[in-house]
Amino acid sequence: MELQIRMPTFTSILVATDLSDHARQAVLRAARIARVTGAALHLVHVQQVAALDQLRQLLAHAPADLRSRLEGAARFGLAALADTLARDHGVKPQLHCHEGDLIEAITRAGEQTTADLVVLGARGASVARHLLLGSTAERLLAAATRPMLVVRTPAEVTWKKVLVPVDFSDASVAAVQRARALAPAARIYALHAYEAPFEDKLRQLGMEARQLRAYLQAAEQEAVGRMSALLAATGPGIASLLLHGHPLAHTLDQEEELGCQLVVVGKGSGSRARDIAQGSLSRRVLAQSGVDVLMSV
Repeated sequence: MELQIRMPTFTSILVATDLSDHARQAVLRAARIARVTGAALHLVHVQQVAALDQLRQLLAHAPADLRSRLEGAARFGLAALADTLARDHGVKPQLHCHEGDLIEAITRAGEQTTADLVVLGARGASVARHLLLGSTAERLLAAATRPMLVVRTPAEVTWKKVLVPVDFSDASVAAVQRARALAPAARIYALHAYEAPFEDKLRQLGMEARQLRAYLQAAEQEAVGRMSALLAATGPGIASLLLHGHPLAHTLDQEEELGCQLVVVGKGSGSRARDIAQGSLSRRVLAQSGVDVLMSV
């Protein structure tokens, strides 16, 4: 089956910020991308009602206008940040303040701005706890209908090498193309880690070493052919890596060995089994990678 995915473009970028120093790196990274791609930049700050109620409980004499004061401070902080981006980076963002659940507010803001890229910091006063811990992280990944970039490294770090784990689905082709669009000057590596069906079970059942070797060679040859098809669909300049073993382990190992600054992983849009596997890989790479991670959809 021939794989064909059109080259993606970025026209609207949404970056969520809690106005912390860590979130600032995500904002600066988004501004760099907006400047290079010509995309509109939107800054969104979410004032969480649950956190506000908790603050009121902790403060014995909370002022009656606490909510409006916090909202005013947030708008002032966003405006100051916007002035800095315009002055230092030549990008004039549009500002958005929302109130409510963090994930729902970010999702709603993405829809309102028709964002084709959502940018978040991996650390910060609010985003980190929600992004990397428990069911809220799964909600964010499950609800995502647009690419999501999680920023871990300083914005001045250039993406020179990008790693893209692939499973040869259309989602994998799209992930490679998004990597090319996001980091056009980078060296892009398409990584496929293959395991033959029932490989471990056959070992346990005592399959002869010669037969097992032939079985694995057949699986490797199939992977070679499918990698060739993927590279043909994504165009020239993509390096390929075929490794035997578990996708997550090889992704983390190659990220470090190659010195990659960005990992792009597809969320999945094919069979249920494939989507579960891709979703699991996305969550685990997002939690364990030490560099910036783009979840492509």
